[in-house]
Amino acid sequence: MGYIRGEGVDMKMKVLVFDPVGGASGDMILASLVQLGCPVEYLKDAIISGLEPFLGKVDMHVTDKWVNDIRVVDLAFEEEEDQPERKFKDICELIEKSSILPGIKEMALDIFSIIAASEAKVHGIDPEDVHFHEVGAADSILDIVCISAAVKWFSPLRIYTRSVPVGKGFVSTAHGNMPVPAPATLELLKGMNVRFEDVDAELTTPTGAAVLQALSSKDAMPPDMVIDAVGYGCGDRELEAWPNLFRSIIAHVKSEDNALYVVETDIDDMIAEDWDSALDRILSSGALDANLTGKIMKKSRPGVGLKAIVPSENLHAVLDAVLTHTSSIGVRYYPVMRHVLERKHYKVKTPYGTIGVKEVVLPGGGRRIKPEYDDLERVSRDRGMSLSELRIEVERVIQKMQGEVE
Repeated sequence: MGYIRGEGVDMKMKVLVFDPVGGASGDMILASLVQLGCPVEYLKDAIISGLEPFLGKVDMHVTDKWVNDIRVVDLAFEEEEDQPERKFKDICELIEKSSILPGIKEMALDIFSIIAASEAKVHGIDPEDVHFHEVGAADSILDIVCISAAVKWFSPLRIYTRSVPVGKGFVSTAHGNMPVPAPATLELLKGMNVRFEDVDAELTTPTGAAVLQALSSKDAMPPDMVIDAVGYGCGDRELEAWPNLFRSIIAHVKSEDNALYVVETDIDDMIAEDWDSALDRILSSGALDANLTGKIMKKSRPGVGLKAIVPSENLHAVLDAVLTHTSSIGVRYYPVMRHVLERKHYKVKTPYGTIGVKEVVLPGGGRRIKPEYDDLERVSRDRGMSLSELRIEVERVIQKMQGEVE
């Protein structure tokens, strides 16, 4: 999900929440993103024009409708040319050859890939041999590519999905009558929260399920968010006593100056020499600090406890780094507060070289000064001096500078 992350997040984390109130399909999701604020002209210019060389002339129709007195967007595509049946490799080739931006291509191909994998598992064939019937139609290709473009336009740091409703009964497909939820839909929804509703209709389609599965974060949704915008999209059917609509929400999670997360995990099966690289990756992904503690774990195994301090805007990057670069299969994290002293960094010129200094202001107004160890160690090696001798010399220079200022 690296292609989803936005850039330049400052003191708040922008998230996109998919709320499939009455169901999920490609056109419903896309319509909600249009009402949410994704410009129609952007989709037409950047996407439809890129696909028209392969699909023929395409028109996008966007109209307002009302579902239970809620104003929603109804979106549909109209193609002038008949569309052939396409295999998975045909769709991949079509998207790859188009003029669509690389990040959007990547997202769309991910969605089609998991559809192919689910269909292949249901029918017991290789994913390359999957025939896309309903999903291979031009409007479904346009739905998936345009959804990818819209998500890229919003660039949320994370996407979360609320519980997905599925109906009951049967649906007619190219494979014959299929139970609802369709077998491929259930495969696509594995690992997600699902609501089985007593509604005789296919509330969530394979396309809708694939979009939600491919784009949604597997992390728990933040408990507190500030809502910025809401968009509603509807499907074509009108169901009695059932709101056939989909809701998308842009929100942000505030990150206060002193609010941080502690990220921690315990590991007893990692090669000791790999920890140096792992800590470097964790720190470079945005952790303010990280440390290791020896532990005795289950079955009296010696282990290591990892703890990192992380600002909220870097939380998911650090979680990913921990799970990627250590052998951990699970990470705990929780918010904490901290109080820090006022500090500043500067350089001091000494007879032996330039040394970085960290200075903090104590609660009583006094100051504590500490030369940077890396600079001390470098100069001591270059000059053949002991660290203690050099530290005394640097502190003497700093004290002299302070006396001159006073």
